[in-house]
Amino acid sequence: MGDSGLRRAEAAQARREDLRPSDIASESKPARKSKGRESANDESVPRIRTLWTLSIVGKRRKQRTVPVSGLTVDALRAHWADRGLDFETDAAGPLIAPIWIPITDAAQLRHESGEAGGGDAVGVSTGVPYTADALGRLVRIAVERLVIALRADPATLAELTTEHLVQLVNTSAHAFRHTFGTRAVARDMPTDVVQSILGHASLQTTSIYVKAEKRRILEAAARYYAEGDT
Repeated sequence: MGDSGLRRAEAAQARREDLRPSDIASESKPARKSKGRESANDESVPRIRTLWTLSIVGKRRKQRTVPVSGLTVDALRAHWADRGLDFETDAAGPLIAPIWIPITDAAQLRHESGEAGGGDAVGVSTGVPYTADALGRLVRIAVERLVIALRADPATLAELTTEHLVQLVNTSAHAFRHTFGTRAVARDMPTDVVQSILGHASLQTTSIYVKAEKRRILEAAARYYAEGDT
């Protein structure tokens, strides 16, 4: 969600067959010359990078394609291995799914009546995705564990402001989507591209991140000049 700006429902329903690699030619750079001699061919060499993209169906049943980083794909490979699946050869099914099925009647019934291969004898889910609410709870649990770990590490805890700690404690799954929007604008991604990735119907909605970035710059500048005055 923080990597591609997905809503939690979109992340929960993402499927492996909709995640694909594409080779992208980026800016060219001069060819390297052999030491002590001129290269026979001094033409620029385009740099080919592999970019993963995920096709999803979002709000208003609108389909869009979002980028996925290599780090996230590596994490997904590990997640599939935890589920007893091969990310490369078993290229179909929910992109993320529970490792263990809860023992509640509702959860057991959902996984027994879900997709083929929904679970096995030890309760590992192989074919039924998270619900959006369950994914939200999973994020909250992870944040709680992070807060506990921070409290046990005074040195790291001291580096965080009270404002940041409060923000961390109140972090929800949807906050990661906002993180993507904020970072994308801060790294000069065109606003219309951010709009397309986030699936905003209006560019005005996306402009919220532009305003937030401008405010952040002004606040940082104000602190800088205030410190200079003192």
